[in-house]
Amino acid sequence: MGFVVLHMEKAHGSDSGTTAHIERFIIPKNADPTRTHLNRRLIEYPDGVKDRSAAIQRRLEEAGLTRKIGSNQVRAIRINVSGTHEDMKRIEEEGRLDEWCADNLKYFADTFGKENIVAAHLHRDEQTPHIHITLVPIVKGERKRRKREEQTKEAEHKKEVSRLTRLVEKLCAWFPLAKEVLRVEKLCAIVGFSMEQTRTLIADREVTHDSTLYSEEHGRSFTARNVTAKIRQESVSKRLVLYINQTPVSEWFKEQFERLKQSMRQPIQP
Repeated sequence: MGFVVLHMEKAHGSDSGTTAHIERFIIPKNADPTRTHLNRRLIEYPDGVKDRSAAIQRRLEEAGLTRKIGSNQVRAIRINVSGTHEDMKRIEEEGRLDEWCADNLKYFADTFGKENIVAAHLHRDEQTPHIHITLVPIVKGERKRRKREEQTKEAEHKKEVSRLTRLVEKLCAWFPLAKEVLRVEKLCAIVGFSMEQTRTLIADREVTHDSTLYSEEHGRSFTARNVTAKIRQESVSKRLVLYINQTPVSEWFKEQFERLKQSMRQPIQP
């Protein structure tokens, strides 16, 4: 099974060393000089821009940044895209490298903004064909505003959930039975009753169920053909208990599990 390679790395300063490698100002030891002519630039530089480092600087100058970029700040992101050697050679031999390159460039342009993809180079002189893409991570005000709005909505959501949680806790403190109702309602959902059936059970009415019921204790479902279910309150503890065929649900599940074990132990008749 093949796999995809997507490696991203932060770049500081002019990143001239990486530029020399990508632009082949210096031929690396792992490159085949007889194939270097097959390498090509996938994005043309603007007028007056001679190489990748200059393209990074041009984008930063034209981005309209209002704050000075610190020496320790990220100026670009190096992206390396490739795949399993066998898959990449097959794509190359089938003459589909152009299609593969175009698909990758479209993805990064759609994701990060076409204007922020300042350089892209296809290398075919190393063992496996791959693309070097250079991204200048400019975050515009619109994206910042949207992020702030999302953070505000998330904070409001958490605040509302916290408020409702406190309200439920107070409700349970004022009315102990309410806590029991919430507990047994959750149990009905886990066991496998529908919302309508659960509402009927909570209303102290009996329901008929013809399907399966799930036991968390046993980690499996059991057949429940035309069983009757009802919630009853214990006289002493005041706990609400779910009954199946006049039997507490936990006991009913144990009975079904024992029957299952017995059936598995029965010898096979010749």
